[in-house]
Amino acid sequence: MSEPVLLVEGLHVTYRTRRDDVPAVRGVDLRIDAGEVVAVVGESGSGKSTLAHAVIGLLPRGGSITGGRVLLGGQDVAGWSEKQLQRVRGRSVGLVPQDPTVSLNPVKRIGEQIAEVLRQHGLADRRTAAAQAVQILARSGIPDPELRARQYPHELSGGMRQRVLIGIAFACSPRLVIADEPTSALDVTVQRTVLDHLAEVTAEHGTSVLFITHDLGVAAERADRIVVMQHGLVVEEGPTARVLDAPTHAYTRQLLEAAPSLHGARLAPRRPAVAPSGPAGDVLRLEHVTKEFRVGRAPFRALDDVTLALPRGSTLGVVGESGSGKSTLARIALRLVEPTSGTVRIDGEDVTHTRGARLRALRRRVQLVYQNPYASLDPRLSVERIITEPLHAFGIGDRAERTRRALELLDQVALPRTVADRGAAELSGGQRQRVAIARALALRPELLVLDEPVSALDVSVQRQILQLLVDLQAELGLSYLVISHDLAVVRQISDTVAVLHRGLLVEHGPTADLFDHPQAEHTRALLDAIPGARVV
Repeated sequence: MSEPVLLVEGLHVTYRTRRDDVPAVRGVDLRIDAGEVVAVVGESGSGKSTLAHAVIGLLPRGGSITGGRVLLGGQDVAGWSEKQLQRVRGRSVGLVPQDPTVSLNPVKRIGEQIAEVLRQHGLADRRTAAAQAVQILARSGIPDPELRARQYPHELSGGMRQRVLIGIAFACSPRLVIADEPTSALDVTVQRTVLDHLAEVTAEHGTSVLFITHDLGVAAERADRIVVMQHGLVVEEGPTARVLDAPTHAYTRQLLEAAPSLHGARLAPRRPAVAPSGPAGDVLRLEHVTKEFRVGRAPFRALDDVTLALPRGSTLGVVGESGSGKSTLARIALRLVEPTSGTVRIDGEDVTHTRGARLRALRRRVQLVYQNPYASLDPRLSVERIITEPLHAFGIGDRAERTRRALELLDQVALPRTVADRGAAELSGGQRQRVAIARALALRPELLVLDEPVSALDVSVQRQILQLLVDLQAELGLSYLVISHDLAVVRQISDTVAVLHRGLLVEHGPTADLFDHPQAEHTRALLDAIPGARVV
């Protein structure tokens, strides 16, 4: 058997904190052969990213390898100095980091950042590096590479920035590339394009790939072997088909059950349904809504003559890529912006131009749950104060009544009452999103607008939050407007789905009909881009 490109033996990684030493990777073994794609999957805190960073000596402050070996091309690099590792990074091992927004230097042109890698490893001089950088951009499938090389990162789309990072990772033709959640920040169609490009480049160069991901759908499509990590341990490992078809560990089965792209069934409520309050009909209706923004001298039409209805007690999922108009639609439904033309109705009442006291009263009936639970909760406030903030704003109840309401809401979102005195920073991402949902429910609204409510969470936590939303809807008779780029998520909780593309409503109908018999070409493209859809 030939020598592996990467061999990890008995690896231990520990983080030193003020209170204690925390083991993050515990005795992990890993082998990657030439040309092989190995996906390491697991939730946040499983140790998968720590494993990847340990391989190339990029552990954060406080982290260190406390045992085991990391062999790259037969050399143990576990004890190497920073200077020694700099010779390996980029030349022998490339890295495609997670977020292209923060991984590129915002004050350096794209071409300069690629050229810097070539010069550092002696593969080009100052004169030839610029030309080679343009060639790398061209091979990365970026249009107008000469122009893009002169631009700054903020002038490129997220998909283009990620292609630049892939170009940098492969610039020196390394034998191994580590792809650390390389598409988690991208829309599904852009994700598919980037992953296809990554596969083409690795096949062309015969490069081995260590793929770090929390998405089993991505791993199912892209990996030869899957390694499952939990609490710093490898709990299962094997060929992709075997792990997917016959998992042996309970945690692997849990991840597979939670992966929205691998399961199409709608979640069923675990709480008894109640009849919707008030008269039957549409809780929200948008009629011929158009929204234009002024961009320079020319208007930009973000929404173009959109008509949609949300029946009381049901869920409408609005899906589309970045720039499709879905977030603009949500802001119009919330009355945060006014449409250029068209009508917004809540319970049949025209609220398009409502202002003052009437608008403030409307805020009690329509509430918002934001995308990122890490950014939407005030870190200075206790959980109780966060949940009761809307009650303070509307002058509802005295201190004791507000406390009772906060505890009731914690019960409803399945959080222990003991978290009421804790700060948001002390909670996990899933717990924070439960607090955000509790805050949105404080005023007993009729309609919740959920803006990408689970996109920042691991798949198993996503599943828990989605199940919670389905249960709350059954218990309280809520109506949901769900904004998402992820059709796999929308499928699990929506009664009807609307597909937006460049401001146009291209398809709208019952969830099962849209998924089983899509009519619009763009809908079919979105469905085909769902990670794992082709292996289910």
